[in-house]
Amino acid sequence: MGRNWRERRFASRVCNQLLDLYREARQARPGLEGRDLYRHVVASYLTSTPATADRVLQAAEVSFAEWPVTRPLRFRDVVHFLAVEEFLASRQGSTGWTGGTVGRVVSARITADL
Repeated sequence: MGRNWRERRFASRVCNQLLDLYREARQARPGLEGRDLYRHVVASYLTSTPATADRVLQAAEVSFAEWPVTRPLRFRDVVHFLAVEEFLASRQGSTGWTGGTVGRVVSARITADL
């Protein structure tokens, strides 16, 4: 089993966890949308403060929503960012890159309209 298998499995786990939190937040707080909803989900996922979640959202925005064209931040961007960051952190001592599998898994699992 190669590296792509590990990336796929890792990204799937992150997608599942974040989707579950997203659904729970939508049900518990139907008025939350967009960035406010993402902040709530990220803070729950990381068991962190809203300020920490805001830093994650900003980093995801810079990474995915500002280049090549500026557009609103999507939940998919947030999930992609977290999956890549956590995958790289889990590979202590390995090279700091992924094979691109994470992005494909996230795109397949998280619809662009969330």
